[in-house]
Amino acid sequence: MTDTEPGGKPATQSAENRGRLHNVLVGILLGLGALLTLLTAVGHLGHIWWRFDLAAHFRFQYLVGLLGVTVGLGALRRFRLAGACLLVSVVNLVAVAPLYLGSPAVLDDVPADVRVRLRVLSLNLHEANRDHEAVRALIRDEQPDLLLLMEYTDRWFEDLIDLTEVYPHVIARPQSGPFGIALFSAHPFESADIAFIGEQPHPSVVARITVGDTPLTVIGTHPKPPLGAEASRLRNAQLAALAARAEQIRPPLLLLGDLNITRFSPHFRRLLARSGLRDSAVGFSYQPTWPTYAPPILIPIDHALYSEGIGILDRRVGPHVGSDHYPLIIDFELGPR
Repeated sequence: MTDTEPGGKPATQSAENRGRLHNVLVGILLGLGALLTLLTAVGHLGHIWWRFDLAAHFRFQYLVGLLGVTVGLGALRRFRLAGACLLVSVVNLVAVAPLYLGSPAVLDDVPADVRVRLRVLSLNLHEANRDHEAVRALIRDEQPDLLLLMEYTDRWFEDLIDLTEVYPHVIARPQSGPFGIALFSAHPFESADIAFIGEQPHPSVVARITVGDTPLTVIGTHPKPPLGAEASRLRNAQLAALAARAEQIRPPLLLLGDLNITRFSPHFRRLLARSGLRDSAVGFSYQPTWPTYAPPILIPIDHALYSEGIGILDRRVGPHVGSDHYPLIIDFELGPR
C-alpha cells in the first residue's frame, strides 16, 4: 500500500518535487550570488580597465542583493554558502557605511553669530527636458543662494531668463548638446570665468563670491560620461585637472556638478586624495541622483565636494523635475576668514 498526502499525491513524489524545487532555488541564488561576487571583485579594478570601473558604481545594489541571497540560502539551510555571501556583502558594506556612519565637517569652533549660512542647488537639467515649470517651481520653493545648472541649452536660457530678477549675478555658457553650464548667484561675484578644465572643450564655471566679509570659490563642472575607453580617459583627465586646480585655490572652496562618477570608483578616491576636498555625502545616507527612469540602478553621480572652512548642515536629493537627474541641495555654512 502506497503512502499518500491529503490531496491523494504519493508522498515520495511530493518529496521529490520539493527536493527539485529546493535545488532550483539554491541554484538560482548561487548564480546570483556568484554574479554579485564577481562584480564586487572587478569593481575594485577600475584603475586597470574602464569597464571594470563601471562595475564599481553599484556597491549599494550589490550589498542589498547579497544580503537577500544570504537570507535566501539561510532559509534553505545552506549555511556555509550563506556565510560566504555574507562575507562578500561586508566588502560592499565597508564602502557604503561611511554614508551612514560618517560625520560631515562642522564649524563648532566658530561662534554661531558670525557664521554665514548658504544653500546651493545643483541640477543637470537634461537637454531634452521640457518641464520648465517644474524646474522653476523647484527653484522658487528651495530659494538657493547659488544655483548650478548643467545641460544648459539655448532653449533653457530662454525659458529661465526671468531667473536674473532673483539672481542678478550670472556666469553662463549655453550650448546645444549636453555640456552647457550656468551659475546663478544671489550674491555678487568678485570674479567669474568660463574655464576649460582638462582636455575636453566643455565649459566649467569658476566664480569667487563674497558673502559679507566671507569669500567662497565655487567650481561648477560636468565631465564627459565614461562610455568607452577614450571617454573614460577624458573624464579621468578632467578629474585630475580639477584636483590640481583645487589644490591651488585658497579655501573655502565648493566643487559642484554631475561628475559622471560615484564615490566608489578609485578615480573618485584619487580626486579626493589629490585635491584635499571632502565628500558632502558622508553622513547623509545613500542619495542616488541618476537615472531617474530606472530606480533599481540609481547611483549618486552628482556631487558637492568641499574644503576646510565649510561646514555641511544638510544634504538631500530634490524631487523629479523632468530630468534624468534628481537635483542635489546642500545647506552649508562658512566661517569668517
